[in-house]
Order: sequence, then C-alpha cells, then structure tokens
Amino acid sequence: MVAKLLVGNIFAYHEFATKFGSVYIYLNTVRMLLIYLLLAERTLATVLFRRYFELNGRLWLNIGCVIVLSSLSYAIQVTQKSSPHDFDDTTMISIILLFALQIFAIMIFMFIYLQNKAKYKGDTVLTLNQRFQLSENIRTLKQLGPTFVLYTLTVVLIYGIKFLFIFGWVVNDVPTKIAFMLQTLLLSCVNIGIELTVITHHPMLKRKAIQCILNSFKLCRKFRVGDAQSLPIIKPKDLFGEELIIRSPTEDYFNILAKAWS
Repeated sequence: MVAKLLVGNIFAYHEFATKFGSVYIYLNTVRMLLIYLLLAERTLATVLFRRYFELNGRLWLNIGCVIVLSSLSYAIQVTQKSSPHDFDDTTMISIILLFALQIFAIMIFMFIYLQNKAKYKGDTVLTLNQRFQLSENIRTLKQLGPTFVLYTLTVVLIYGIKFLFIFGWVVNDVPTKIAFMLQTLLLSCVNIGIELTVITHHPMLKRKAIQCILNSFKLCRKFRVGDAQSLPIIKPKDLFGEELIIRSPTEDYFNILAKAWS
C-alpha cells in the first residue's frame, strides 16, 4: 500500500526535492566543518593558553584544518551512491571511519573542557590575559557541547539506516521508503534542536531571542482589552501645558477660591 495525500505520493522523489536535499546535505557538512574548526581552534587555545593571544600563525592552522576535514568529508561522501542498495567495498570502511572521527572528536572535546576547567579553578597564578583565555575556552566549549551530541545522533540516524541495507535486514521497497521517511522526520527534529541549542547556549543570541519573544507578547497585548487599573492615566492640562488639577490640599483650594470671590 502506498500512502497518498492530496498533494500526491508522499514517497515520490520530485526533482526540486532532490536538488534541495543535495543543497541541504552540503550545507550541513559546511556547518559541521565550522564546528570542527572551532574545536581545533579551542584545542590549540587549551595547549597554548599562556601565549595563545600572541600567536600569528593561527589563521594558517585553521585553514589547514578546514582542508583536511573537507577532504575527509568528501572522501566519505563519494563512496555513498545514489541508491541505498548500492554499496561497494569501501562503504563499510567509510562509515566506520566517520564513526571513529566522531568518537575521537567527542573525546578531544571532553578532555580539553576538563583541562580548561581544572586550570581555571587551580591554584596556579595566572595573568589576566591567561584567565580570560581559559574562560573563553570554557564558554565556547559549552556552546559546542550540545551541537556535538546532536550531530552524533544525526550520524547514527543516517548511517544506522544504511546498516539495515548492508546486512539485508530491509529489502522490500515499501519498508525502505518508510524507513527513509522516518529518518527524514527525525533528522528534521535533530537539526531544529541544533539551531535552538546554538541560540540558547550563546549569551547574546539568547538575550536577543528572549527580547524578540517578549516584544511579540507585548505587541499582542496592545490589541487586548485591559483592566481600568492597568490603563495609563492621562492627566488634563491647561493651555500652557501645566496640570489642570490643583495638587494643594482641599482647604488651600477653598481659601484661594474665597479670595477670588471677595
């Protein structure tokens, strides 16, 4: 049975969807390359935290890191063919290599986070620049942590489906399409989580997001009927812009009124 909606077959591979999916895959790869780049940069900052701010060769190291990671990512992706049933001898090797790289990155992440935290809380006398560098390392690693966890889940979802085909656990056409549909839905949720954690773990982005939400609620409240006590009180003024209501006590007011009539 093929599930259909009003718009047509939900398992159909439209040309636009295929092209959009290819763009998404490579943009997701670029995003993860930037995250790995930040991890490499924070690793260098952890090892050389005493004079990291004085180094001039950091740019070339980062460019080299991007080239290496791009080459590895490209080498892994070219072994994956268009159909999930098409595999060669290098497919399993590339999947194992990708898992190994991800586990290695998580180990490095945990190690340098604990190292920075121990140095920052230690008894060693540090200069202001050194303590600032350690605090920057800790703050950046806290921001990268949820992204690494969610990206690991992404890798498990993507290549877990491929394992089903490698070992022949899923061979029929309909279960294959259902598996890929569930994979797409789960990956969408994971990618939304990545974007949300980037916002929630960045101080400035978090502050701006909260401000936008509050402004949205305030905008909705402007068109709402409120209580009389909560409404602003508009005080009457005379021609000269002064308050029309006399603030003096009542007795003084009547004394002035009596003098005016005398």
